[in-house]
Amino acid sequence: MLSVVFRRSFSSKPLQLSSISSLKHLHDIVKQSSDFSPDHLTGIEELIKKSESDVEDLEYVRPIIDEIYRHPTLDNTVKTKSINKLISSGIPSDFSIYYKVKDLNHAWNDTAIIKLIDSNPGRVLSSFDLLKQFEKHIKSSEVYEKVLEKLLLGEISELKEGEVSLDCDKISKILKISERIDPIQDEHLISELILKLEAANALFVFQWIPVNAISAVNVLETLEVDELVFLKVFKALFDRTDNNQDILTKRIAVRVLESVYESDKSQVNNSNQKELKTYRDLLQTMETEEAATRSYETLSFDDINSMALEVLDNIEELKLDSGDDIESLRIRINVIKCKGIFFKDMKAALKRYHNYSTHEKLGFQDVSDALVHSFYYNAALEGSQELAGIAQALSPGDLTIRLLQSSMLSLGALDANNALRIYNDYINEVSKDLKATNGRSSAGLLTESLVMVYLYHQDREFAHLMMEKARENGVIQHENDIQKIKSLFKFYGDVMSLEDSEAKKRVLKSYLLEYLKSL
Repeated sequence: MLSVVFRRSFSSKPLQLSSISSLKHLHDIVKQSSDFSPDHLTGIEELIKKSESDVEDLEYVRPIIDEIYRHPTLDNTVKTKSINKLISSGIPSDFSIYYKVKDLNHAWNDTAIIKLIDSNPGRVLSSFDLLKQFEKHIKSSEVYEKVLEKLLLGEISELKEGEVSLDCDKISKILKISERIDPIQDEHLISELILKLEAANALFVFQWIPVNAISAVNVLETLEVDELVFLKVFKALFDRTDNNQDILTKRIAVRVLESVYESDKSQVNNSNQKELKTYRDLLQTMETEEAATRSYETLSFDDINSMALEVLDNIEELKLDSGDDIESLRIRINVIKCKGIFFKDMKAALKRYHNYSTHEKLGFQDVSDALVHSFYYNAALEGSQELAGIAQALSPGDLTIRLLQSSMLSLGALDANNALRIYNDYINEVSKDLKATNGRSSAGLLTESLVMVYLYHQDREFAHLMMEKARENGVIQHENDIQKIKSLFKFYGDVMSLEDSEAKKRVLKSYLLEYLKSL
């Protein structure tokens, strides 16, 4: 009787992957090879990609892993390197490889773990679950960053279902991970972190997560968020950066000043109330020991003021407001507005203005207009004829629409007839056409300011007469202008429903000042 014995072939010829036609072919060769090494898997990605359209052939990755794992002559180092290479190459196409390898006594490397997490559908096991499972194998922070990315951007299954958002459970996991990572440099990840935390009313968490300050500043220069979100993120960076010169670029300086100028105390308080609720909910998901280390630090309106003053000092020290470029000009304009209107410190605004008049010629008229506007604002605030007179003396011969509005509102707050006189002097000289930039006409803006002044003085009858006359005479012709002016009467009606006459005056004055500030 003839018996045939099959033995493993011990060939000395190295494997050449370029000559292998399929994964099945590779499996057969590995099964019979004695001199296999991880180098022989160079190009395995291309072979697997080639087999993606052939499900049967793709299934040979797992048997290849099995053959290597049980190979009688390979040492464990070769086995480990080879299997990790196969995992890294194969798991994006076949996630079931994970279930094959997890039962083996195999030491995953970081590259294989990252590929596993990146390919994880997230339905059965979350990427955070996988992180805990493989934590003993992890050597670098890149794995933790990959899980952080999944928590922020969503698991594959979440993305398919459109259900990506942050809750307290995810935030708690992000905080655990943040203790193990290097400062995040990926700008897309930093951007998503800011946006997702803001959407979850949890922006206070940003201060606890390590980010590269320069990368974060690059994000802040262009990220489309409202003023308060910007200030919260910038303050977190500002407080933990030793050298503020690193983060206070000219573009950032402009945005800080503009955001401070637009900030509103009630908006800050409302935001803090929402964040405080999130913070309390977050503490419930944390372990007691961890929760004790996470104290909530609110961003108060006073904090914004203090930071703004420090930024103004830094701008002067670093000479960010000096130069013949548009960004420097924008800084100069905003420095005057912040000092003069936000801080109501005309002495400081004048001091800086005089410095600019000597050393900075580019766009100086725009800087002068900002100073005039600041005087008009403070004149209306204090009811000061003296400040109004300074504003008039500093005003240029050719007034912009904004300065005309400023003068009408400020002088009109002192005496409504002042506003009417300015209106009559200029209304026939300004355009009645809508501007593409704001969808309003210059005539409509002046009429709006006139109506506002008379409503401020609680003369609704004359205010309404002025609006109707403007419509009859074709001064205001566009619905945008008409509806905006009508909204003033709606607001006035709401104010008149207040019982306290002093409260009515305070609300009307606050409204006029906010409008004046917004010009």
